[in-house]
Amino acid sequence: IRDIGVTGVQTCALPISTGTLVIERTIDRAQGLVREFRAEAALVIAEGKQRFRKLRLQEQWRLVAVHENQDAAFRMRVGAAVRNGTAWLQKAISGASASYLQDKDDKPPRSFGSGRLALAIQTLEHADVPPTDPSLVAAWAELERRELIDTYALGTALMALAARHAPPREAEMLHNGTLRECSPRQLPPAEQKLALHWVERLLSNVDRRTDPANCLRFNYTAAARFDTSVQQYGLLGLDAAQLCSMPVPPTEIGRAH
Repeated sequence: IRDIGVTGVQTCALPISTGTLVIERTIDRAQGLVREFRAEAALVIAEGKQRFRKLRLQEQWRLVAVHENQDAAFRMRVGAAVRNGTAWLQKAISGASASYLQDKDDKPPRSFGSGRLALAIQTLEHADVPPTDPSLVAAWAELERRELIDTYALGTALMALAARHAPPREAEMLHNGTLRECSPRQLPPAEQKLALHWVERLLSNVDRRTDPANCLRFNYTAAARFDTSVQQYGLLGLDAAQLCSMPVPPTEIGRAH
């Protein structure tokens, strides 16, 4: 059975967008499974007067096998994939010299390259790379010397900092119910000072049209606008900051909507 749909697109995450979304699924009724899936979105986004951006996304996958309760063979393949991905990432951030890890002289200024570096650091930490690993040590030294500007970079850096000081097996214990919530992080003085600077800068990157005391809406930097996707990074950054015992009023997160 093929389930095919074509529709126009209007989404609140984008200012004004038109286009098409095509979804095709092959369903196995007897097994109650989706055997194949294909989706394609083609959007035209209005960004201002006579300014448009085209966005084209494609996704396709096919069901190969069903593994019951993450059997041994599946776990071995996942472990191998994580190790391979970790090795690739360590090589990719070596020296932090790649163009996509550099902050460009944009106007207004941005620190997207630093955000990518922070995201790579966080990924390696979640892959259980030891904090003493030379690639992580060098990456952290590079990130700490940079001036983070935009919400994306600041939020990601704060998440990486919280992951840096996570106790062993915390994620596993949260999943199996042994641990009810994340443990507060204890940062050394130098990192506390850095984290406080990041939080202060993050809380300044808001929509100037609203009072943050009533409605905290994040933008890349302070401006008369906000961005729904950036909002997520702002909230995640504040959550990580609270986990690191930074002085972030809990109501700030509640007001961000």
